[in-house]
Amino acid sequence: MDPSFSKQFDVQAVLTGGTRSALFGTNVLAGLVEGIDEFRRDLEQQRRSRSLGPAMLGAFLWVDDAELLQRIAEFPSACVVVSKQPRGKYHAERLRKVAEVVKDAAGFPA
Repeated sequence: MDPSFSKQFDVQAVLTGGTRSALFGTNVLAGLVEGIDEFRRDLEQQRRSRSLGPAMLGAFLWVDDAELLQRIAEFPSACVVVSKQPRGKYHAERLRKVAEVVKDAAGFPA
């Protein structure tokens, strides 16, 4: 038996207004990264007279995907909350990788 998820779990739903979609299943992470890129492209085409710019809020059980971390680090203003992690060498190493990627990120203006 193939250990991968069945495609029956892959669902893409169009949100109210029809401009954005929500993903469920096996391609959620790729869809999130693609959505961040699309959002940034859309923002670059809009004129803003008064704005501190876009902001990203995120909450994760864990975040260790290199491509997602890079998008977060490159975003003009981002705040990400990671659930309280167990103590131990493995978990500390995962959080060290996150800290390394985002060490020069702007965070939120305060």
